[in-house]
Amino acid sequence: MSATLTETASTGKRPRGARRKLHMTPMLCGLAVVLCTVLVEMVLFNLPFWQTMNASPITVDDYAVGEGISRDGDTLTIESNDNAYIEVKTDSTIEYLYMDPGESPTDVTLQFQLVTQHVDNTGWYTGETTKYMNLAYDDSRYVRVGGEHDGVRINFIGAQGQQLTLRHIVVNPQIPFSVSVLRVALIAVCLVYCLFLRPGAGIYRIRLSSRVGSIRCRQTWVLAAVTAVQLAIVCGVWHFAGGGDAAASWPQQIFGFTTDYDQYARMGDALLHGRVSLDLPVSDSLASLANPYDSDIRGQAMGEGGGPIFWDHAFYDGEYYMYFGVVPAVLLFVPFQLITGGWLASTWAILLLGLLTTVAMTCFVVQVADKLFRRTISLGATILAIVALNAGSSMYYQLFTPNFYAVPGLASLCFTVAGLTFWLMSKKGASVSKIPLALGSTCIALNLGCRPQFILVAVLALPLFWDELVHRRLFFSRKGIGNTVAALLPFVVVFTPLLAYNAIRFGSPLDFGANYNLTGFDMTVMKTPLIDIIPLLLYYLFQPANITMGFPFVGTTQTPLPLWAPAEASVGGVLAICPFLVVVFFAVSAFRTADNAIRRTAFGVFLLGLVILVVDCYMTGFAWRYYLDFSWAFCIIAVMVVFLHDRRRMEAVDSVSTDGTIFSAVILRVFFIGVLLSELFQFFSLLAPGRMTPMISVCPDLFYEVMRWFLALN
Repeated sequence: MSATLTETASTGKRPRGARRKLHMTPMLCGLAVVLCTVLVEMVLFNLPFWQTMNASPITVDDYAVGEGISRDGDTLTIESNDNAYIEVKTDSTIEYLYMDPGESPTDVTLQFQLVTQHVDNTGWYTGETTKYMNLAYDDSRYVRVGGEHDGVRINFIGAQGQQLTLRHIVVNPQIPFSVSVLRVALIAVCLVYCLFLRPGAGIYRIRLSSRVGSIRCRQTWVLAAVTAVQLAIVCGVWHFAGGGDAAASWPQQIFGFTTDYDQYARMGDALLHGRVSLDLPVSDSLASLANPYDSDIRGQAMGEGGGPIFWDHAFYDGEYYMYFGVVPAVLLFVPFQLITGGWLASTWAILLLGLLTTVAMTCFVVQVADKLFRRTISLGATILAIVALNAGSSMYYQLFTPNFYAVPGLASLCFTVAGLTFWLMSKKGASVSKIPLALGSTCIALNLGCRPQFILVAVLALPLFWDELVHRRLFFSRKGIGNTVAALLPFVVVFTPLLAYNAIRFGSPLDFGANYNLTGFDMTVMKTPLIDIIPLLLYYLFQPANITMGFPFVGTTQTPLPLWAPAEASVGGVLAICPFLVVVFFAVSAFRTADNAIRRTAFGVFLLGLVILVVDCYMTGFAWRYYLDFSWAFCIIAVMVVFLHDRRRMEAVDSVSTDGTIFSAVILRVFFIGVLLSELFQFFSLLAPGRMTPMISVCPDLFYEVMRWFLALN
């Protein structure tokens, strides 16, 4: 037994009998996945069908309405927010209702609460859960009541001025059996994750092969399959946001100011025509303002008919500019226009960047395992790290809000991960490979023209190449002149045109134009008050999630501050969104016995993430989309902690010892559960109505379809 374990851990090979057992295990797990998927789909998610299959439906045509609603045939008009309810009374208890709008349902989204009357009781009792209804979608027409009630009021909230059509109400309808392909796929993915990546599974006893990357290596195909699943998630999130047509549902005005979601395409067109300013009309009222950055004065000009004035554009010396990084315009939007003659929509650019980032993350995790941990970790921990890094990077938020705001941040995340991957690839034992070194520096340098704070990632070269810099003298020496040029020249080549671009626009190479943004406050003079910094840090990191038992189960949170600062809705701090980050709290004990290179890199990544977070708090306040700037860094720390414990566990297998492995096994289990919870939480976060570009607005058919899945619980 001991000999078998030692051979397995050291060579990655197993005796013939053991291999046969491993081949059977995936077959049994696959069968379990199929059976459990069928069971969950048929029983749990079709529970309303089983509950109502013997029901006796009652059609109610003469339902009552409150004083706040006027009725004209099947058309209901909500005249007031007070007493705006529909009432149904029966002689039997009410389990479910079906709202039948007739043949011409009104496409209007309404919020409501259930007010119920218990059997043999005259009092009405109001539930506090907010529910949603749009009778144009069949999935939203079912209402779960439950309990011993014979009277129900559907009390509409804040719907004054809205109309809906309602022909009649069916009490206790027979709810049809339904099968959802999307639901089946999600159930199967969750079960596959739980069965194949659960701690203790055989995949954690297989060491990551040194041949990963070769098409003849089975592990290469396993990692490719994992990456394909992550790519499918990227496409799914993007599709749920409206896909290529997402912009059609975005507001055309914000606070009365005109929006322009083609900033990047317009910037690309300007560059092709030899301009650095945007081809947008400047209204006389804006040009004549003494301080156009004062939002109150600018708003008054708009109120006096002085438009259009464009929102979130830089305005300087009588011209509109794009203050977002220009690199994506050069690399994506200009080539697209040259090839097709048309403008590339930001939504498609974001999808491409998301796909590239996902591939880069797989390569990065493999390189970390190879160069920092010398392939001493398991294949299972590698896969778990890939899933965690994708989930924890805040990339899904950018994909679900695929407008121009997401372009520079997602581009920087892609360049950062790719750059660090190339830098790790360049480490060749006692030497450094110049081509991947130069590619890595190029990617990192391009951050300056995307989201500038990401340029701080360049400091990670110090811990990553410490041995090459200090001990081997492979840089800044006569023998290292080639490496030095390969590392630094890309920064010079990239920075020179970017700084010149700034100088041409704003007269200074270091002026990126962000302070000239026409937004909700004057960025030329206003920064986050220092008294707000600590609360903002706590909100970004530790704010609890707003979990409710009403669909979609995740709500937005509040961010009250001592003094005013920009703050947008989120669903909780990064620890709530990515609970697997809890393992970072065990970093000190994990890194105590780690290699110097691992400790230096981990400390550098942690310090970098913290500095970027503080910069964001001071410069931009609070917004969910800014999680992208720093969350990836903390995810890398978490991955390194798990890798250290996984290596300790693998070493114990080599020595056929269990000393010190119990705590490592606990860390692995906590991480596994945390990643699963993060994926589930972020799925429901996509549905949160209070977020920016909520799914109930951009993709209501999907919102109500998923709401129907949980009809029995809601």
